[in-house]
Amino acid sequence: MNYIDCIIVNYKQLNNCINLFSILETEKCIKKIICVDNSGEILDFFKNNINDNLKLKIIDPGSNIGFGKANNLGISFCNSSRILICNPDIYFECGTLDKINKLYNNLNSNDLGFCFNMKDSNNLTQNSHSRIQNRNIFLINQLGLSFLLPRSLKTKYSKLKSNDLVDQPIGAFLLLKKEHFISVGGFDEDFFVYYEDLHLFYKLNLKYNKMKYLEEISIFHKGGESSKNTIANMLVLQINGKKIYFKKRGWKKMGIIYLFFEYFLKVIYYNKYISRNQLNKLFKTYIK
Repeated sequence: MNYIDCIIVNYKQLNNCINLFSILETEKCIKKIICVDNSGEILDFFKNNINDNLKLKIIDPGSNIGFGKANNLGISFCNSSRILICNPDIYFECGTLDKINKLYNNLNSNDLGFCFNMKDSNNLTQNSHSRIQNRNIFLINQLGLSFLLPRSLKTKYSKLKSNDLVDQPIGAFLLLKKEHFISVGGFDEDFFVYYEDLHLFYKLNLKYNKMKYLEEISIFHKGGESSKNTIANMLVLQINGKKIYFKKRGWKKMGIIYLFFEYFLKVIYYNKYISRNQLNKLFKTYIK
């Protein structure tokens, strides 16, 4: 039997992690659960509580080292041929992974695998799969102007059907062959968070067959809105990730017109949640 090692990066999601550990423990195909504890709370929890999960290994990186670097660290402890990169706020019905694992047995060596119907806590399908576009089309989509584009040029897919090819599923739930992940260098650690999954699949799609979408299998992603206290930091991380992504793709430096346009759109949209000092910090992030 081909087994799966699961990597979970935790940052202040203790309850979600504990719930996911219990779900993964029931899946026969899961050999090892590796939690990279970026906030230290999982380790603190198990100091006072017995860990009955025999599959669980907790890694303490000593600080918040970011999403991509933490996953790479976790994967360095994996021995199975398949890896599942999974956010703490993911859940699914019992037996789902065992069913998916059997599908991977029939893949050719050049096939990346499958991505799945992603639903929220209200059982509504999330728009969670993206096309990897060229620079100008990417910018139009980023500015919220995709309504000007035909469907084939929009970043987000609409009305996906089973066996449709997908450029990039979101990084919340990725099941890959370990050899494929390693062959492209894993996540680029220049990214702290945001856009590292997009860049990963840009590299993977150059070497392998794209993922196929399976509508009949559902994965649930709780997600949630960012609090008023974290929106400003989230926006700073997003723009930093976007700048790194541009550099990795070999695109020219973002034009000043684009930067100012996006900045003012953010100000309009998030004005109620961001203080003047936070707006100044965000502005400096855009222009530096």
